Amino acid sequence: AMGGRYERAGAPRAGRKAPAATDPDRPEDLWKALDRGEDPTRS
Repeated sequence: AMGGRYERAGAPRAGRKAPAATDPDRPEDLWKALDRGEDPTRS
């Protein structure tokens, strides 16, 4: 989603997904957790 300004008026909006569990062996999961504002080092 690029933002409400660019969305179609009648299109269904996608909700946020539930936070996924991070796999410490996958760097992309660590970066995604940081993007969500989570602390991937905390268990």
